[in-house]
Amino acid sequence: MELTEAGAESLPFDDDEFDTVVSTLSLCTIPDPETAISEARRVLKDDGRFVFLEHIRSDKRWLGALQDLATPPWKHISGGCHWNRRSVETIEREFELEHLFATGVFVQGTARPRAT
Repeated sequence: MELTEAGAESLPFDDDEFDTVVSTLSLCTIPDPETAISEARRVLKDDGRFVFLEHIRSDKRWLGALQDLATPPWKHISGGCHWNRRSVETIEREFELEHLFATGVFVQGTARPRAT
C-alpha cells in the first residue's frame, strides 16, 4: 500500500480508480469543497460508493444562526472548520444519496455517483 499526500481539490489519481471514497469531517475545512467533491466523483468508479461523516448547517433556525455567528472566529481556532456549510447539498451535486442520517450538526451517509 502506498500513502499519497495531496489536496482534495486536485487528486493525483486516474479517473475511475477507486471503489470507495471516504470523507470524514473534511468538507468543512477544504477551501473549495465543490471542487473536492468533483474530484471525489472523478476518481470513483461508476459503481463505487462515497461514504461520509460531515458537519452541516442546522435546519433549526436558532442553531443555524448560532453556527453562522460562530463560524468566523471558530475557523481561526479550529484549523479552518466552517461548521455551517451545507455539505449535503454539495455532495448531491455529484452523487445520489443512498443513506443519510443527520443529527444536530452532523450527517453521515453513503452515496453513489451520478451518471455522467
